[in-house]
Parts: sequence; C-alpha cells; structure tokens
Amino acid sequence: MGDDVDAKVLSIDTDERKISLGVKQLTPDPWDEIEEKFMVGTVHKCTVQNLTQFGAFAELEEGIDGLVHVSDLSWTKVIKHPKEVVEKGQEIEVRILEVSRENRRISLGYRQVSDDPWPEIMNFYEAGKEVSGEIIRVLDKGIIIQLEKEVEGIIPFGKMSKKDRRALAGQYEVGANLSGIVMKVSPEDKKVVLYKEELAGMGKRTSAADEVKQYLSNQETGSGEKLELPKELLDLASHAEKDGVDNTPPTEPESESEQEE
Repeated sequence: MGDDVDAKVLSIDTDERKISLGVKQLTPDPWDEIEEKFMVGTVHKCTVQNLTQFGAFAELEEGIDGLVHVSDLSWTKVIKHPKEVVEKGQEIEVRILEVSRENRRISLGYRQVSDDPWPEIMNFYEAGKEVSGEIIRVLDKGIIIQLEKEVEGIIPFGKMSKKDRRALAGQYEVGANLSGIVMKVSPEDKKVVLYKEELAGMGKRTSAADEVKQYLSNQETGSGEKLELPKELLDLASHAEKDGVDNTPPTEPESESEQEE
C-alpha cells in the first residue's frame, strides 16, 4: 500500500470511469519466443510444481510450465498417478515433445529422456520362453508378476465363471514366485503376456497345454533363431488379455485450470 509502481494502460472505460492497468505487460511476454527457446526434441531441467491424476506440471523457467502426461512417465510400467514416479519440488530432466504458443502449452516427456527399451525386451522375451517372477498383483481376471528388465508379465485366466476365477485367484499370494510361458510381448499395454496351464481354464486346459508342450518339443532352433507359436495359441492369449486388465491411463482435462493436488 502506498508504493509507487510503473504500469501500462490496457484499456479506458469512459462510461464506467475506469482505467485498466497492467504491470506484467511492461516486460516482454516469455511466450512470444517460446518455440525458439524450447525447441521440440531438446532436453531441459525443470522442477515439479504440481501433481494431478493425469500428469505432473513442471516449471521450465519462471512463468513457463509444461505438462508431463502420466503416460509419458515410464516406458515399462502402467502409472496410475504421477506420485508413483516423481514428487513435488523434485528436479527432473525432460524432453520437449510439443510446444503451442497459441494455447500456451508445452508437452514434456520424462521417459523420452532415455531410449525405448522395448526392442531389446522383445528380443529377450521370445515366444515359447519359460520365465518366472514374483507375484505383485492378484486380480479377478489374471495374475501380474514382476519380470526381469523392469517389465511386468500378465498371466490371464482362461474362459471360466467369475466364481471359478475368484477361487483360482485365491490360491495365489502376492510375493510368491510364479512361472509361465511367453506368448507375446505387448509394448502398447506395457506387458509380457504369459501362459500357464493351471490358469488356462478347465475347458481348454488340456488341449492348450498339450499344444504348447508338443509344439515346443518339436522345435529345433539354432542359437539366435526365434520361435513362433501357433496362431490359435496367440489368439487364445489375445482374447484372454482383452478380457483381463484395463491399462488405459487417465486422460488430460480440457483446461489446465482443472489442476488438483
């Protein structure tokens, strides 16, 4: 109160006898040259300012914030909330994905600072390979296990009633070790789809298991040569997977004004 300040006249309303003034308008708008300063593809340090269900807002410089969408926080994990990866006040490195001067929005990528690991993961988890890991979640429609290379594997339950699925799920506990046969790798869902005889369902258990065992026993492959499982087995895995876990990440609301703690 009582301080002298410089201001710029923004508008004059003679009828209301009012003059609108602005202080920030005395300095250049940082968004005027935003596309030249933060070019798409470049990496920058920033500080996490706020976390929402759909992503993390980070400050690149004073007055310039960008959004890391929840889907851009990890290559290999399905992130439900950004607090699983980052926290407020944390300094992180991000890659500029998109800049809109008109909408005053910058899209940032956290995972994009590192290389996409999925090509290597797909080579490592060849179809027909038996793998094992620790159970991290037991769901009504399948079991999630932690595999090597920081990737999760899903063993979907086969076609059976909900009652049978619950009974089957009750036989497995988080922390126990479980093995399965690799059916396919799904980078889109960030999962390795596995098959296990005991979880395939009573109706298809014997035939599906026999097909897998018979196929694998008949294969003679040299080192470095990949196995291709029968289409019917892959169809079975795909159908079970679609009936299984919903990995759709939260969507961003239309306005950034909908930020929430």
